[in-house]
Amino acid sequence: MSQASADIEKPRSLIPFGMWGTVAWLLVVLFYVLLSSQSFTTLKPNEFGDFLAGTFAPLAFLWLVVGLLQQGQ
Repeated sequence: MSQASADIEKPRSLIPFGMWGTVAWLLVVLFYVLLSSQSFTTLKPNEFGDFLAGTFAPLAFLWLVVGLLQQGQ
């Protein structure tokens, strides 16, 4: 192995960052749901769908950015 190939650094994977971000986000959402569980029992189906869309949209964008950056490496 030559010295030049030893100096080349492997690109870091962004998958662990995405996983930690996902876990952190889901814990925040779980904490929010547990604090306001009384109001969740009275949600109509369309309101619950809006909640789910608002909950998972940031995760979709997070993984979109992680995938884009990963592909760029």
